[in-house]
Formats: sequence, structure tokens, C-alpha cells
Amino acid sequence: MPENIQYEIFRSMPENLEKKDADLFKRSSWFLVTPSKKIVLTNVFILWQGQIFKNGKVITESLSTPLFLKRYSPKFFITCLLSSIVKGNFTRLKKHRYLIVHDEWSLNYFHWLTDVLTRLYSVKDVLQRYTLILPDS
Repeated sequence: MPENIQYEIFRSMPENLEKKDADLFKRSSWFLVTPSKKIVLTNVFILWQGQIFKNGKVITESLSTPLFLKRYSPKFFITCLLSSIVKGNFTRLKKHRYLIVHDEWSLNYFHWLTDVLTRLYSVKDVLQRYTLILPDS
């Protein structure tokens, strides 16, 4: 993964923005995309929103913010795992290199375009070495 490269992102306010909604966009008008970190994991369970579990514990780096850590208890993991098994809603991936570029917010169109795609762009030089895992919605 590229090291020490930061991308500074400036977003213009939408042209059709109503004054009452300005505060919603103000905090997202500028942000810094920090360097991506390469984390090698094996034998993990990945939820549809990108949270990664190993041995029933959430991998903190798979969360969009550590503030969500309390949300993903071992009980939550077991519930999701059993639900996936009962519904047959899981895929066992072959041993390979995979890249995940989504999080709890990326199902939202705004966050997909502005957060996930900027993160994906930051690793564009290594994409050919990985199979990209994307949410299906």
C-alpha cells in the first residue's frame, strides 16, 4: 500500500443546497484521507457492512470509527453468524488476497461517493494484486 500519502479533500457545497441543511454539509466540506494500512488477516468472518470478526471479536480497524466498538459484542457476532447460517446468506472465500473498502456508512450514496471512492483511489496503484470485495447494495 502507498505509504505516507495523504489526500486533502475539499468539497463544494451543493448548488441546490437549502440554508436549513447547510450544517449537514459544513463538517464534510474538508477532510484528510490518511494513508491506508495493510492488515493481513486469515480465517475471519466479514459482515455485509464490512465489519470483520476473528474468533468472535471485532477487528477495530474494520470499523469506520472506534466509537462503534461497543456495538459489536461477542453476542452480536454470534447472532449474525447464526442468522447467516440459517439463511444460507454467506460465502466461503478461497485463500486469496482480498481488499475491502466499505464501512457502516458506505451504503449511503453520499458516503459511497465521497468516502469510499476516495479511499479506493488512495490504493489504486495496488488494486491489480487484490480481489476487491464490495457491498452488493
